[in-house]
Amino acid sequence: MTIGMPGAKQGLQDKDPTLAELLKPHGYTSGQFGKNHLGDLDQFLPTAHGFDEFFGNLYHLNAEEEPETYHYPKNPEFHKKFGPRGVIHSFADGKIEDTGPLTRKRMETVDEEFLNASLDFIERAHKAGKPFFVWHNATRMHVWTHLSPEWDGKTGYGLYADGMAQHDHDIGKLLDKLDELGIAENTLVIFTSDHGQDRYGKASLLEGGTAVPLFMIWKNKIPARKKISQLVQGIDYAPTLYHYAGILDNLPADYHMDGKSLHPYIETQDNSIVTHESLFFEMGFSRAVTTLDNHYIAVRYPQKIQQQIKAGKTWRPYIDSASLLTKPYLLNNVHLGHYASLHNDQYWNEDQYYAYKSDPEQYDNLLYKNNEIRILESQLPEEVREGRNHLQRILSEYLKKFPGTYFGEFHTPQKSVSH
Repeated sequence: MTIGMPGAKQGLQDKDPTLAELLKPHGYTSGQFGKNHLGDLDQFLPTAHGFDEFFGNLYHLNAEEEPETYHYPKNPEFHKKFGPRGVIHSFADGKIEDTGPLTRKRMETVDEEFLNASLDFIERAHKAGKPFFVWHNATRMHVWTHLSPEWDGKTGYGLYADGMAQHDHDIGKLLDKLDELGIAENTLVIFTSDHGQDRYGKASLLEGGTAVPLFMIWKNKIPARKKISQLVQGIDYAPTLYHYAGILDNLPADYHMDGKSLHPYIETQDNSIVTHESLFFEMGFSRAVTTLDNHYIAVRYPQKIQQQIKAGKTWRPYIDSASLLTKPYLLNNVHLGHYASLHNDQYWNEDQYYAYKSDPEQYDNLLYKNNEIRILESQLPEEVREGRNHLQRILSEYLKKFPGTYFGEFHTPQKSVSH
């Protein structure tokens, strides 16, 4: 893990233009408020990459509160060198202010700080007659959640429900501001998350991690409760915004996008329009493709690890009292790997194939008996075998886009293998 760790030299690169950078020449002012996890050095801040203003934190919340734990070194020099920066307020002119640490106490109300900053930015942009782009990243519901007395016990259903009630309230405030300023009919709002969390899906490529909520709100443009049942992905948001900013056809010649604009879904009632026949996912030692009907996951270790497995090497589990592992977790974060493997019997299966219609939550890997024993090829139902083969071919095609990489029989630096 590198990006997001205090002082890491990895972060957002100049060669990767942001939405803000591409919108700026067309008169847009952009602000980001809340969490930014793209590097904590000054050159990685949003205001060094096209944003006019940034007010937010630079790490996971559990990293922010680390200095308050009993095991954190008390040496001030250690904290100065390795400790997290505070909540940063920066501007495009180079001004950077550290407003103080994001302590457990401040976490109770920091979303209110971010909300007020977003509201203020929107109002200033409107008064200046400028079109705007706001990227608002609330801290709810990332661990660890510390609620203020105002929200603690609010719903009577516990921490999660209370935190979500606060989050719902804050999003409502943003929408109310658009109505108050009379610009709701000229503003597209996209609400989503970075990953799912069902059964520790964050640490696997199962549906619980790859599927996220997505709501798009545009007053008098998108009918209330309109539902689209097609494949879309986070890569589609940028081209959608570029389309409505009127610049989709005027982007730099060397700017590449894999995503597609979602404007056909917004502007028509036709639910049969297809933007993607399939989607590609990757995480650690696994890759996946999904269609509307089926989902395939492949787990392939690099050649070096394969040799270690063959030689009988073992790996320490996250919980020391547990048995040694004959294979490493699928990602470097052993905490997430441990709990993903604990909640998903099929976690270690090298090949996984699921049918959404019969198993939407993906409990039953159709290539294994009871998620334990691989079913012989000759005993697989024809529709399962053909469906798997089809998705494997699609996966090979996706992997051709990554020259020089290795992923088992699917792709080597020399060639791609189709099944």
